[in-house]
Amino acid sequence: MLPHHNTKEIQGKMIDKDEIIIGNTYYLIGYFDNNLKIPDVETYIYVGKNVLPSDKNSNGDSWYFQDPSSFLSKGYFYENQNKEGFDIVRADEETLETIFDVSGLINELSDIENAPS
Repeated sequence: MLPHHNTKEIQGKMIDKDEIIIGNTYYLIGYFDNNLKIPDVETYIYVGKNVLPSDKNSNGDSWYFQDPSSFLSKGYFYENQNKEGFDIVRADEETLETIFDVSGLINELSDIENAPS
């Protein structure tokens, strides 16, 4: 589930959908305020593109990110018989604009100082 916050224009470099690496850590960034001073950062592991059978019937691509806790303890959510206890983000191309690698996260958080009050 996506966090509820303001996703106004974000300045940092988002991830490139063609360069996302399965098993790598990425950060979902949003803001609680319109001045982009109060960030909300969530950590996820990228687990694959179009990994569910229902994705074949979809008009667009889906990128899946899983919470680190369940990923480290249970593995990939789509390979697990018990589907409970997983925090999953299904991202479309628009949602990818709010997901960053570590360098993008650092750049984005560095820009907070320059955000208008």
